[in-house]
Amino acid sequence: MLVAKQPQATLSLKGWFCLAKSWKVGPNWTYIDFTLQEGVKFHNGEDFTAEDVKFSLERYLRKDLMWVYRGTLERKLDRVEIVDDYHVRLHCKEPFPEFFDLTSRFLRMLPKDYIKKVGDKKFAYQPVGTGPCKLTGYEHEQRIELETVGNHYRKTPDFKTYLQVTATDPATRFAMLKTGEIDMGAFGGIQVKQLQDDPKLRVIMIPQCFGRSLVMVDVAYPEPSVWKDARVRKAASLAIDREGIIKNLAYGGAERWADFLPSYCIGHDPSVKPDPYDPERAKKLLAEAGYPNGFEFELLTYTPVKQLGAALAANWKDVGIRAKMSVVDIGDWARRVCSQKERNKVIVIVSPWWSGGIEPAVSFLDMQTEWCGVPIPDWFREGYNKTTRAITDKEKAETGRELSRLLRESGIWMLLSSVSSPLGIGSRVESYEPVVGNYHPFRFEYIKLKKK
Repeated sequence: MLVAKQPQATLSLKGWFCLAKSWKVGPNWTYIDFTLQEGVKFHNGEDFTAEDVKFSLERYLRKDLMWVYRGTLERKLDRVEIVDDYHVRLHCKEPFPEFFDLTSRFLRMLPKDYIKKVGDKKFAYQPVGTGPCKLTGYEHEQRIELETVGNHYRKTPDFKTYLQVTATDPATRFAMLKTGEIDMGAFGGIQVKQLQDDPKLRVIMIPQCFGRSLVMVDVAYPEPSVWKDARVRKAASLAIDREGIIKNLAYGGAERWADFLPSYCIGHDPSVKPDPYDPERAKKLLAEAGYPNGFEFELLTYTPVKQLGAALAANWKDVGIRAKMSVVDIGDWARRVCSQKERNKVIVIVSPWWSGGIEPAVSFLDMQTEWCGVPIPDWFREGYNKTTRAITDKEKAETGRELSRLLRESGIWMLLSSVSSPLGIGSRVESYEPVVGNYHPFRFEYIKLKKK
C-alpha cells in the first residue's frame, strides 16, 4: 500500500489533454480542434467521447457551481461543437492561448451520463474519472482511498492501492514518515531540516510554486500615507534580510525573487534582481524622506506564516520602522484582505500563484481578484488583457515583461521570494518526479517503489 499525506485531502487527477491524440488551433484562434483518444473508459465502464467534453465545459460555465475560473472561460469560449464521437471543436470569442495551461490543471473531463443519472451531490462524494486510480473510499478531511486501474491507457502504477490521510500536525506527519506509516508527506519549516538530517529520509523540492509578497495597501488609495513615498518603500525593502529569513525559516524551500513571473514562464526576465540587504542605506533613505526616527504601522499576517511576520518586524525595527504585528487565522485574514478596507497596513500575501504555468496570463490570473488586497488598477486590467490576447511567444514575452515591470514600479506589491513545496520522501520510494511549480503533487502513477 502506498500512503501519502497532504494537509488537506483532495483528489488530484491528471489534466485532460492526455485524453486527446492531437489538437489544432484555427486561424487567429477562431477555434481549437481536439481529436480524442479512442477506447478510453471512465471508472464506471462508460466510454469517454466528445459528448463528455461538451458536457464538462458547459458544466464549468454554470454560475451555481461557482468554478473559480468560470469568468475567464465565459469571456473566451463561445460554444462547443461535436464534430463526431472523437472530434470536438471549441469556438473562441477571442485568442485563448492560456486555455492549455489553465484547463490542464483545473478543468477535468466528467462523465455526462453518470452525472445525469446520480446528480451533482452524489457525484461530489462518489466521483468517477478516467485516471489510473479509481476512488474506493472517502471520509471528508480524513482519508481518500484509491485502487489502481489495470492496463490503463496512459500508465498503470507500480502499486495496487493508494491511501491519502490528513494529519494536520507537522510533528505527527514527520513521525509517521519516519516509522514508515506513510511514504510521502507535505512539510515545511523545521521539519525540512529534520528530513535533511535523517539518512533514511529525503526531501524533494517542487520549486517556484508561488510568490510570497507584501501589499502596501495605502499606495492604491488617494489618501496621504507614509507608504506613498518611494524612498520609504525602498527603505523597507532594503531593510529585509531575505537571504537570512529564507535560510532560517524555509530551509531551502524558497529563493529571493523579484520578477512577477517564474523562471519557467514565457517572458521571465532573469535580469530582474531582488534588493540587497542594506540597513544603513535604508536608514539614510528614511531620513531623506523625513522619517529619521522611523514610523509605526500594522503588519497583517496569518497563523501559518507568523514567523515570517516576526522576522520582517525584527528587520524593520533595526532601521526604525516599527511594525505592530496582527496574527489572525486564515479565515479572518481572507475576509479582511477581500474587504479592501484596510489602511495604514502592510499585508503578507500569497501572490502571484504560478502553479507551473508557462503562460504569463495564467501567472497573473489570481492578481486580478480581491485576493490581491486592493482594488485592481486600470493599468493592470489593461496589461492583463494584453497578455491574454497575445498569440506568439514573442508577444507573450513582451506583454508579460511589461506587466511585471508595471507591477514592480507601482509600489503596491513587494515580492519577497518564490516559494517551493517540500515533500518528505520515505525509505520505500525509489523515485518520484513532480511537476515543476505545481504546489499540489500529482502524477502519482510515476512513483517508483523499491523492490523488496
